[in-house]
Amino acid sequence: MTSYNRKVSPIYEALDARNPKQAVKLCDAALKKASIPLVRALKAVALERMGRAEEATALAREEAAAVVKAPPIDDTVLSTLMIVFRAVGLVDEGGAMYEAAFQAEPDNTELAAKLFASHLRAEQYAKAQSLAMKMFKRPKGDEYVYWAVSCLVLQVDEMMSP
Repeated sequence: MTSYNRKVSPIYEALDARNPKQAVKLCDAALKKASIPLVRALKAVALERMGRAEEATALAREEAAAVVKAPPIDDTVLSTLMIVFRAVGLVDEGGAMYEAAFQAEPDNTELAAKLFASHLRAEQYAKAQSLAMKMFKRPKGDEYVYWAVSCLVLQVDEMMSP
């Protein structure tokens, strides 16, 4: 087990055990030794679960900006931050985080998939379709045509709904 896993594993265990106070304590101890983006993201999750939404949101925003500015971008950190943004009702802000990450690494298909999903969650079907078409134009991008067609269907369905 690496030293990184030894630091992060107890934090996950505390969160799984529904003990966010212990998770924050473990995060603070780990962050005193080194600034690890995933630990900061997990601290934001723990803070949100403690009911300290403003503090969690501020930390998540700060960490999202830092992660996007320093490629290579760690998708695990972004996914963890998205948990916070969803929990506090800022899905659009989570989508903006993925958008900035995708702009920083436009060849990363995992980020493209996460960005596509965030557009769908926010019901931004036109943006999702546009992204799917960008991905389709790439070599070996044939599967993305299904994404684009699905978005068209969703847009039509949205127009037909009363």
